Amino acid sequence: SGLIKVCTLTKCFRFGKGGKATVSTKCRRGEFYIEDEDFDKDKVVYGEDKDYTFIKSDGTDEQIIETYLDILGKKKCRPEDLWILTPFNVGDKGTYELNNKIQSYINPPKVGEKNMKITKKNGNSTTEIVFRAGDLVMNNVNNYNCITLDSYKELLADDELKRDSMPKVECMNGMSGKVLEVDDKVMMIKFDEDILVFSKDEVQNLTLAMAINHFKAQGSQIPHVLLLTLPEHRKLLNKQCLYTGLTRATDSVTEIGDLSVMREAVERDDTNTRD
Repeated sequence: SGLIKVCTLTKCFRFGKGGKATVSTKCRRGEFYIEDEDFDKDKVVYGEDKDYTFIKSDGTDEQIIETYLDILGKKKCRPEDLWILTPFNVGDKGTYELNNKIQSYINPPKVGEKNMKITKKNGNSTTEIVFRAGDLVMNNVNNYNCITLDSYKELLADDELKRDSMPKVECMNGMSGKVLEVDDKVMMIKFDEDILVFSKDEVQNLTLAMAINHFKAQGSQIPHVLLLTLPEHRKLLNKQCLYTGLTRATDSVTEIGDLSVMREAVERDDTNTRD
């Protein structure tokens, strides 16, 4: 009607800062975001806030681990504040292998420490995952029958009580927590405000959660992301997957990548062809 004054937002001012907001916006538009003059550089930092860093991949796991530890140190953040994002779970650059290697640095085994072990199918082989107190974990199946630590203590104190009769708490697919204690039969994990007790059978549905895949990260954010865009990922990556990775961080994105793979991903729009 024109009777009421209105204001229309037509510009994203963060875009002008040249960092992760610019990079992710260009990706969403299908535009490659590494400038031509930077193609020969091993490392590029963009943005007024220096919140996007590109590092040219040398193909080694050591580069990934060193960068991860470097972010923890320079950003003065906890492992809970940093994800490695890789498109799949299996293979040398998948979540299973990367989590095991990162775990050996940030939460190495201690003499006499109790743990729980599971195996995950990893391509044509299997990978052993060992859970210890202090580990970050992710639940990968909707579990509607968890019990709290308080309920577990009641069970231990009263032989007539049965687990099925105790109040149940939901732990949904994608929820992350931290292992507080491991004993011979169960594992105590803090998810948000609840401390839940996982049996050995329930532990089979957990994975370590320093490295996760893009699909588990959808809908969530974390302060810092180390994004992997590597030749091993070429067939799976597309614009939507890459955009998801670039937009998960609230503070900074560091991308270890191969320029040709990144360009192909930006130019591949699979929205209408995915089954």
